[in-house]
Amino acid sequence: MTIDEAVCVLPDFRYRAVAADGTVENETCPVFCARADDSMRPTPDEVMDYRWVTWLDVRGSAGLPWAISQWAVEQIALLDASTSIDDGLYSSE
Repeated sequence: MTIDEAVCVLPDFRYRAVAADGTVENETCPVFCARADDSMRPTPDEVMDYRWVTWLDVRGSAGLPWAISQWAVEQIALLDASTSIDDGLYSSE
């Protein structure tokens, strides 16, 4: 897959999470939006499953914190507040 027009939309994103086994993650992870011009070809030993979804579907998943990571819930809220994303199209406001 070729990625272009990558834009860092959350340059200062960071999170802290504690797993059920007590493992603590304290990460700084800038978030990028980009355009893809081809189908994904994930490496089978690294990816069990994937699906392209609309931004509306992604936003809806934030209401299901048991289904996605804590940091994804946080990123969705921040992205919703700071960018205009519509079915894969984005622009910084």
